[in-house]
Amino acid sequence: MFKIGDFSKLSSISIRMLRHYDKVELLQPVKVDEQSGYRFYSADQLKKVNQIQTLKAMGFNIATIKEIIECDNIDTIKEIIECDNIDTIKEQFLNRSAQIKEDMNNLQKQLRFLEDSMKTMREDVVEMNYHVSIKEIPERTVASVRKVIPSYNCEGDLWSVLMQEIQMENISISQPSYSIAVFHDREYKENDVDIEIQLSILGKHENTKDVTFKNMESTNVAFITVNGSYEQMTAVNEAAAKWIETEGYKLAGPMFNIYHVSPAMESNPNKWVTEVCYPVK
Repeated sequence: MFKIGDFSKLSSISIRMLRHYDKVELLQPVKVDEQSGYRFYSADQLKKVNQIQTLKAMGFNIATIKEIIECDNIDTIKEIIECDNIDTIKEQFLNRSAQIKEDMNNLQKQLRFLEDSMKTMREDVVEMNYHVSIKEIPERTVASVRKVIPSYNCEGDLWSVLMQEIQMENISISQPSYSIAVFHDREYKENDVDIEIQLSILGKHENTKDVTFKNMESTNVAFITVNGSYEQMTAVNEAAAKWIETEGYKLAGPMFNIYHVSPAMESNPNKWVTEVCYPVK
């Protein structure tokens, strides 16, 4: 089982929203410690999280999402959509984006997609094909930049600062370089995210205004090698969480990525290669 902060990161849902989902009985913890009041969640609940997020993105309110998820009959689900939410969804879609055409044909496509998605979710057709392994990241010396940045998309700014400093100081990069991004926030956040990037180096160096040099201890991690874009992260986290829970491990630190082929190296997302790492004990 996972504490609410860890589950927040695995599910990409804030702690505040998880507590709200618990309150409205949409997604409740599998266990609440009687003494501490701590909430605990299981990896199996990430599938329900994906259902909730999909329906939320379609414009459904919490009450209707709860009603749809609790219903097993696809015909009944269709009735719920058509009777309760069709006008609301239409209005939200038309106003939200110029990409959504102002006609009923587009809305009908969305409804058909919903029906297919619900069938898939109910029948568990989609299976995870991510392979989880465990290894040790060795002790190393790193050059590090850590800042709170507006969003995950701004991570490239940190790499620009680090690489400029390395070039100016003529610092030698070790092999393997372990190009790492560590996500330090205690819960999932969309804005003002605390990210640290690291690059393994040779020699000793004095800290500068933006760059810190430090020794990193070895770390045992469960990891998944991901080929392609970062849109897979929800499924990757679900696969990792199930493996960690099944194998009896516990998370032991912030998750991080090791970039083998990064956006800075390759513009085509299909060619990106990333090791998504979860420190465990």
